[in-house]
Amino acid sequence: MLNKPASSPNQTFEDRESRLQALLEQLRPNADQILRQVAEQLIDLPDDQCFGQIEYTLRDLAHDFAATAHQTGLQAGKKRGM
Repeated sequence: MLNKPASSPNQTFEDRESRLQALLEQLRPNADQILRQVAEQLIDLPDDQCFGQIEYTLRDLAHDFAATAHQTGLQAGKKRGM
């Protein structure tokens, strides 16, 4: 067996929580930018354009954010030696 000291559950939770907060801080600027773009697309949208192209535009913005978030998460994992 490995002679590795057992870490307490609180330390594991605290480590995870600090990593979570750090990742959120990295994601927040891009999320804010994407949310602004979404809001700008929707704010003056005429009723007769509520469907169709706007759905593709919003999907593309969401996809861009998801891809950026994924890349940020991967980079965060590399920094902690996953």
